[in-house]
Amino acid sequence: MGHRVTKKLWSTTWRILICLVLLTWLLHTIFLKEGKQAAIHQGLSWEQLARMDQWKFAWRYGPVDLWEHLSVVDPLAFAISLVLMGGALAIGIVRWRTVLRVQGIDLSWGRATEISLVAHFFNSFLLGSTGGDLMKAYYAARETHHKKTEAVVTVFVDRLIGLWAMLLFGCLMMLPNHRLLFDHPRLRSVCAIIGCMAIACTAMVALAFWGGVSRSWSGARSWLRRMPKGEWLERSLESCRQFGRGGFSSPGHYSSRCCSTGSVFCK
Repeated sequence: MGHRVTKKLWSTTWRILICLVLLTWLLHTIFLKEGKQAAIHQGLSWEQLARMDQWKFAWRYGPVDLWEHLSVVDPLAFAISLVLMGGALAIGIVRWRTVLRVQGIDLSWGRATEISLVAHFFNSFLLGSTGGDLMKAYYAARETHHKKTEAVVTVFVDRLIGLWAMLLFGCLMMLPNHRLLFDHPRLRSVCAIIGCMAIACTAMVALAFWGGVSRSWSGARSWLRRMPKGEWLERSLESCRQFGRGGFSSPGHYSSRCCSTGSVFCK
């Protein structure tokens, strides 16, 4: 019992320490920018300052300037932004839990929210726009012992559905603005690229969920098995097929698409 408590305490401690280090690094990066602006206003050359002097400027002027910037934000606009952002995150959690249930993985609201918030943090600050998906896949795989591949595939499918809904929404919004497209050649070219992306994404969804390559090419599956990690790829493909076999003909199918479109509206 004592060993278990000590292990849990140690696990919680190092996670908190890592969190504090990351937050300190983020604040330091923000304060450096504010400190640079303060040094320029004082007629100093930021590049000629020693690193320690730059850090002193950052932590002396950074918090004050940051607070001044935040204090001018309209409270009502800030509250509305929190509601919209929170709504987008909540819709994303609903959509992901719908995808998880198709694979027979019942993740609680609390745990799904924890993982989604961690993923959102990494998407916003670390590892680029895909960092959150990597963390989401990692934690999702830890939630099950016998469906780790399926759990990882749900993250891919969740992102694929969201991307497809966003492209579809963009194409639909082109229709009432078709005159604007005809008047601006550059805008027309961009819209053509978006249309091609929507077609490619639709084809990818159809192939992932319902297949068709192996029916016209009998050696497709054996070629897939010979690839590196072929067994894992085949299992991932079978997990995607689960959505086309009935998982998305249920109300969960329509709710996931509505959630995707709702996420676009909120963001």
